[in-house]
Amino acid sequence: MAEFSKLVITSDGQVLLAKMIAGTGDVGFTKVCTSSAQYTLAQLEALSALTDIKQTSLIANIKRTNEVAVKIEAVYTNAELKTGYYMRTLGLYANDPDKGEILYAVTIETSGNCYMPPYNSVTVTSAYIQLITTVGNADNVSLNVSPGVYATIGDIQTLEEKITQIYKDMKNSVTNDNLLYVGKELTEFTWDELSDIAKAGTTAEHDIHVGDYKTLTLSHTERDITTEYPIRMQVAGINTYAAFDFKSNYPKYHIDWISIELYPPNTYIWNESGNNDLVTSNMPCPMHNCMMRSYLGQIASGLPDGFKDLIVSKYMYMEEKYDEKDPSSLTSATGASANTIDWLWLPSEFEIFGTVAYGSMRWASIGQIQYPLFANGGQVNRIKAIVVEEGRLSNVPWWTMTLTEGTTTEVVCITENGAVNTANVLTKLNIPVCFRL
Repeated sequence: MAEFSKLVITSDGQVLLAKMIAGTGDVGFTKVCTSSAQYTLAQLEALSALTDIKQTSLIANIKRTNEVAVKIEAVYTNAELKTGYYMRTLGLYANDPDKGEILYAVTIETSGNCYMPPYNSVTVTSAYIQLITTVGNADNVSLNVSPGVYATIGDIQTLEEKITQIYKDMKNSVTNDNLLYVGKELTEFTWDELSDIAKAGTTAEHDIHVGDYKTLTLSHTERDITTEYPIRMQVAGINTYAAFDFKSNYPKYHIDWISIELYPPNTYIWNESGNNDLVTSNMPCPMHNCMMRSYLGQIASGLPDGFKDLIVSKYMYMEEKYDEKDPSSLTSATGASANTIDWLWLPSEFEIFGTVAYGSMRWASIGQIQYPLFANGGQVNRIKAIVVEEGRLSNVPWWTMTLTEGTTTEVVCITENGAVNTANVLTKLNIPVCFRL
């Protein structure tokens, strides 16, 4: 195992250090060089240059460790090394405002075991170097790093730590109410600002991600009494359907939002006729003709003033269920077509699960994409609840927009445990609030 001496600041380095302390110069470290030359510790301070330099590395990383010291990282590989050598000396270089580039500090390897082999066309050998040096005032050190250098072990360790923390945050994000609390509350943005960000396609620049949420207050009036319901709207997908060129004037950038809590005042049947295929030749999509569409329109009337102006109509493929000869007794979807959905909508079975279990294998998934909110560990987001007495949450089943295959009377729903199921259209279930900005 390689062992190095203390890092000795050279005479030129001490002059630069004195300039920095006096406020007449800054330190900008430039590179670290390796040498096969063997020096004694007593020789290092007087060195102005290294002999027998074998490899040079730009600064891979530099950070302040305290007010008077910095840690510098460099990486070496033998990928282009034709002759092996013993790494006996390391030299740290810096820019002096008067002299130009100088040898700032030197360390020597003391074990004699630090050998860099030549490349054998099979295995790449790497060396990761950390140097900690005094600079007098760390605020006067340039922390710029060349973008062309390798990622260091420190970079990788930092990345691993971030990934581990994200995993812990996600693991700890399931609340006692079985709702996934992933992401952050977007308190710094208004809905108008979020609409502008969505249209501009600048969610990444504003640090907005799937799982982030913002509260929206809806009002519901019944018997001349108006009640307000705050509902947390969660980012279900960002530009999820951007690749689909439905219309030439259709916005490419968008954010789809699905509520964490279900709309609380009432439960709703899917269709009062008792079947799932109330269609006409002009409107062959059941979702366009069912009572559910009317209910969603009623809920949309409770949106805040001006909020409808921010909503972008969702345009997607929807199941058709129409036969001119026998339009009222079809048990299977007959096709799919691209249609505009109103201000509020329901997600499909495929958008929730990424597959079809109860819907038409042929028609219920055409032109649809699973929302990232429900994918890759987001299954818990399928579990939704309503607020009951004293603010307590109760998990309940909820409707989707997908017709159940092989029947005239059922539609796909999500159970209180987040599983897929099917229910009669006359069953009263809750619904989420969903819209696109």
